[in-house]
Amino acid sequence: RLRARGGRRPPRVRRLRRRKSRVQQSRREYAETPENGFGERPVYFGSRQQPRRRANRPERGGDRARGVHVPPVRRAVHQKPAAAAAAALASQPCGGAFGDSDEAHVRHLVIYQRNTGRVMEDVRDVATKLEDTLNTLDDDAGHDVGASNDGSHDGSIRRFVWRVSVVTHSDSFPPCALRSCLARASALVTPHGFQSMLYLFLPQNAHVHEVFPHRYYKHGYKRAALEWGVSYGFSMSPPRSLLSRLISRLFTTDACMRMYYCRFLARKGDVLVTDADAALIARSAVVAARASVEAEKGSQSADEKAFATVRKREEKKTFAETRWHTRSEDSSRAECLAACAGEHGCQFFALENAARCALRTDDAQGEKDGDVLGAGIYNNKCYVPGCRKR
Repeated sequence: RLRARGGRRPPRVRRLRRRKSRVQQSRREYAETPENGFGERPVYFGSRQQPRRRANRPERGGDRARGVHVPPVRRAVHQKPAAAAAAALASQPCGGAFGDSDEAHVRHLVIYQRNTGRVMEDVRDVATKLEDTLNTLDDDAGHDVGASNDGSHDGSIRRFVWRVSVVTHSDSFPPCALRSCLARASALVTPHGFQSMLYLFLPQNAHVHEVFPHRYYKHGYKRAALEWGVSYGFSMSPPRSLLSRLISRLFTTDACMRMYYCRFLARKGDVLVTDADAALIARSAVVAARASVEAEKGSQSADEKAFATVRKREEKKTFAETRWHTRSEDSSRAECLAACAGEHGCQFFALENAARCALRTDDAQGEKDGDVLGAGIYNNKCYVPGCRKR
């Protein structure tokens, strides 16, 4: 065939060979370019199908024909997603953007926003509202946080300065940067979802608050957070759509959670933090910050005697809505945790003298407006109204 064609290959084969040689030449030139430093590679580097680079074709004349190196045309290099996410995190107060000189008297609240589905509406306004409420609460009541070098307390009154950070979820967040941000936080506020597991990065005695969609409540993260040593609070968003308003008129939360389709649709709604919810969040965050300070004063915060002292000090400075209840019967730690998880208003639990269970509750947390929350679980497959678990 080649003799019949005069020793020339078919046009299609020649085109493929020219294209292959151009790609190989482009890859060699890119790898040998000094400014690249053998660092980043093109998007198609190493793949079988290479992009067509019309600007890199060898011409009959010009610099390439004279042996002068012409670097291949490269696309504009954008910032990597991980670097952009780390920069966004560092711009928040919890990431050290403010550079507070007196870090010991600064407390952080982090709002962790979902990037898609079940997002918190008007999150910037919520952050401003929470920061104003937190600083107002600390203005009304100071804190005995003065301490000398030998560990004794001089009784000086200084208030906390609260900073609120808004962090939007990104799959490219560097874990260490996110851990550093949350390690400084005294409270975490987030819509219900997988990101509630970030309580694992919070310090001891911190507070985590979940905002549930309307007519949806699941207390699975509450048990885990209490077991981890952080307090837990929640609030339910008002209806935000026509569908959620319809569900609100037809079902209570307990009835909706018993039906698959109802809870499936309810959990898709966005959430909103009302003024009453903001007051609950701010109050719980301040109580958690005070408990953390009192625990730091006691050198044995894990000991029951030291914890009882912490609780007595906290009772003197608590709010009217927040109180401790001591159960009369003896309980184990598992029973005390289950009692707190089963009571909607409970935020934290403790054992006194290794026997008496004490629960910290907030009157503003729990069932409202005639709603019935139920057990906060859905272990039955019920698809129509009125069916019962067998």
